[in-house]
Amino acid sequence: MELTDMVREAISQQTLRNAGIPVELQVLTFWRFFATGCFFMTDGDLIGIHKSTVSRIVHRVASAIAAKRCYFVTFPEHAGLNNVKQDFYEIAGFPRVIGCINCTHIRIIRPPGSAAEVYRNRKGYFSINVQAECDANLRISSLVARWPGSTHDAQIFDNVFYL
Repeated sequence: MELTDMVREAISQQTLRNAGIPVELQVLTFWRFFATGCFFMTDGDLIGIHKSTVSRIVHRVASAIAAKRCYFVTFPEHAGLNNVKQDFYEIAGFPRVIGCINCTHIRIIRPPGSAAEVYRNRKGYFSINVQAECDANLRISSLVARWPGSTHDAQIFDNVFYL
């Protein structure tokens, strides 16, 4: 579990009362929440921990991963761009391609408040529209996850600053 080892120091907890929740269980709880989109209470019931603890775990692990983002999300330097272009050319014969970009909807529960409808996408469910860019080896080089589901892909693309 490479990711577990990478975030172990940031999420391990030493308590005076007990050993705390093992790092491996925290990471698995985090992945279960994001993979299923379940409520904290449902995840907690399945794993045997309280929903408030699930909430803290998800926040803690997400923060630890975000702090390590430089290991996951990179854009090639000038010299590396030629390698990326060559990789894409070998895959599909397209010259001068340095990345593939697309958006996808990540299902969320209905946000509270009057602005909830802005998160309803064209397929009728609540989501966040996430734009990702990757290289020829499917490594993510850019990820933007802050737009409500009703936002058109072109609007996201037009409002993201690329270097």
